[in-house]
Amino acid sequence: MSSAPAVLERFFVYNPRFGPKEDNEEQKILYHYPRTASLDEQMSHVGLSEAMTRFTETFTSDYPCESLHTKHSRYTYLQPEEGYWMVMMMRNPRVSSTSGDGKLVVVSREDELSDPVLRGVIEELYGAFRLFNGDMERIVQTSSVETLRRRLDLFYSNMLRLYEARSFSLVDTFAGVRFFPVDRTTYLSIQSFCNLLLETFPWISNLTFMYETAVIYSALDQKTLRTLFQFLRRASNPKGSLCAVTSPILVDHGDDSQDTNALSPFASLHLQSEGSFFAYGPAAGSESTTLPSIHIEDKVYDLVIYEQDGVRVAFTVDPRHWDGESHADLQRVAAFAEPEVKALQRLLVHLRPKADSGAKDSGFKFFYFNQCNLALKDTLSDKGVPRSVMRDVESLYERIHSMKEDVRELTVHTASDPWVVARKANGRELYVVLDRKYGSALEVDDEINRLTRELFSNVFMQ
Repeated sequence: MSSAPAVLERFFVYNPRFGPKEDNEEQKILYHYPRTASLDEQMSHVGLSEAMTRFTETFTSDYPCESLHTKHSRYTYLQPEEGYWMVMMMRNPRVSSTSGDGKLVVVSREDELSDPVLRGVIEELYGAFRLFNGDMERIVQTSSVETLRRRLDLFYSNMLRLYEARSFSLVDTFAGVRFFPVDRTTYLSIQSFCNLLLETFPWISNLTFMYETAVIYSALDQKTLRTLFQFLRRASNPKGSLCAVTSPILVDHGDDSQDTNALSPFASLHLQSEGSFFAYGPAAGSESTTLPSIHIEDKVYDLVIYEQDGVRVAFTVDPRHWDGESHADLQRVAAFAEPEVKALQRLLVHLRPKADSGAKDSGFKFFYFNQCNLALKDTLSDKGVPRSVMRDVESLYERIHSMKEDVRELTVHTASDPWVVARKANGRELYVVLDRKYGSALEVDDEINRLTRELFSNVFMQ
């Protein structure tokens, strides 16, 4: 017997407005993955998706079609802007075995994938594109449909490589932000460094200070921080360093000289395993500086990311500031930041064991999310949690969010023996997997209460 995991089989973007007639309907396709698919194949899948979304509109226009389940695949639909549709097609996990007469039998596991999780993934994909490129309709209005096609192709042909080989989980549903816990003295030291950096270089804005893959301080609004954090999480290796894609970066060879933003964010990324360097900024040994643009509300900024031994300092700059001096300005920032960051990094290294021990030594596997500040704590994504148990957690999420009554807690004793508990109150959600043997739900409740006291200081209300 052999098994095959879920695979991202197709991802495409279309707008029926650009191909309204039969003789030009292929123009409605703005992007399609894989790029090797024939036009007939692309049209077939786009046509099916368009038919499904129009069919569901006959029942209600307030709730557009969100998903389609087939025996072998699952489609997730998102209309992020009026008329623009994004569709993600996942192939269901499969189990292959040989029957008694020697024939190959393939069984598709239709219930392995979770609609809320997949919806979180496709929303993240749109959010990342919008962060670095802006609204799709604005691109069409200010440039052309072809420019939009080129930007979609350049961005997603690189971005989707970060998704192909990973399994999605509840983390993708919430798209929360991991915060690195520090004591008051360390936080004030980091805040002091950030304030001093802003005072010394007043053209810097939206400063964010991270350690490895967790945020400590940020001046970004929550929506932008969430999107940027998710992008950096995807593009980072387990040690927290940016690794982006392992295949060659696709670059834009279009003729539109005004479309400078089409090179972001992959072609301008510099990779280095240690020391201090600009992930986005001046390349080592080069006098040139290529920066990606990010869109925050109605403004466009250049994004700069400075990395040093696990510390990541990200900030934005109004592109009108440079006046051809970006390389020299950023080198001055690096010279100022290097000794300060080195001292802060020594403090953070000593705090890392303490930050890990509270969660990993508790004897629980849990997922915690606070909607108010987007804070996320998670040990469920660690290796060792069976996929069947993760699916039980995702099922509890779906159930507790689909109930019309104000249900605050659900407890399930799974067939594989662990207990799974979901709690929801005051904008906070907690999902816990208990591996130990408990005789009753009352004992489980006592253990959950102990967990909230130890790890969350009773902030999670009953």
